[in-house]
Amino acid sequence: MKVATIFVVSLVTVLLLFSCKKSTGPVIPGWEVLSIGSNVDLFALDFVDENYGWVVGRDTFIYHTTDGGNTWVAQTYPQFQGVPPQLHDIDFIDRQLGWAVGYFGTIIRTTDGGQNWVKAESQYTETFNLVIFTDPRHGWIRGSSLVSYLRTTDGGETWIPVSSTPYEIGIWDFVDSLNGWARINSAINKTSDGGLSWVSIYPGPIPGGSFDFVDLYNGWGLMGERVSEYEQWYWIIHTTDGGYNWELQLDTFKYQLGISSLKALTMLNPYTGWIAKRESQIVSVLHTSNGGNRWVEQPLPPAAGNRFISDIDFINEKEGWAVGSQGLLLRTKNGGNPIR
Repeated sequence: MKVATIFVVSLVTVLLLFSCKKSTGPVIPGWEVLSIGSNVDLFALDFVDENYGWVVGRDTFIYHTTDGGNTWVAQTYPQFQGVPPQLHDIDFIDRQLGWAVGYFGTIIRTTDGGQNWVKAESQYTETFNLVIFTDPRHGWIRGSSLVSYLRTTDGGETWIPVSSTPYEIGIWDFVDSLNGWARINSAINKTSDGGLSWVSIYPGPIPGGSFDFVDLYNGWGLMGERVSEYEQWYWIIHTTDGGYNWELQLDTFKYQLGISSLKALTMLNPYTGWIAKRESQIVSVLHTSNGGNRWVEQPLPPAAGNRFISDIDFINEKEGWAVGSQGLLLRTKNGGNPIR
């Protein structure tokens, strides 16, 4: 009986050790490479649910999918001097209502999912590179000059300057029709009236980058500053009080300008977010599930190559897409986490 007991205990021990042994198999990326049918640079994308999404990019096109990115259809839109102008950004409220902006002061709107696009009247001719809508009526556009920062309160029927004063406005973000943040004259400013007036709340200096606020209190900034001919400093900052105070979450000193970068910051909620990373020709995505206290690197498939990621969009904690240079189109259905 004693011998049998020892045998059983030994067998259980062996089984437990075997079951706890770490897998030595390859790591499978949680991202997959899809095809949009073109190898041109892709600038921005927007998905409203797990199936409906739009992408804009170089060489004048809008592509639309109704099956989560498996297939894409080109959509036509108004021309400028006989040619559809190149678009830089796109934003949809739902499956039907959306806007896009680009070269030559182009502002276009659709109310039927992109089957028909209508050009808004605009007195501006410079490039528009960012459009944000918080609801069907309230939206903002950032342009390439000091005066072409516009707002609408009627769904894009009319656009007016954000302020009569030509601010040097850089990155910005809005969470509702009244509250937004921007880098103005190298400091962080806040508006509570939709952009009509701004108050400096953090002195800076804040170099170029991007903002992403998920509510009135929680926001992240992705910053980059060139410090020499060949070197640039990148870091992530975070606020929990609406931008009055910021903490450093991640800093990395990069070399080889144009080769290394952090870009395309998107936060889904106060805890979950993703950032595109490219370092020494290696492209990956950084992911946090605890508000940025820890960022974990997610590998991409070899087919992604060393192409830049320009934009990332998630509709929930599992389903997301990314686009980038040379037709790069990525999709994940598990939050981008690698399968081991």
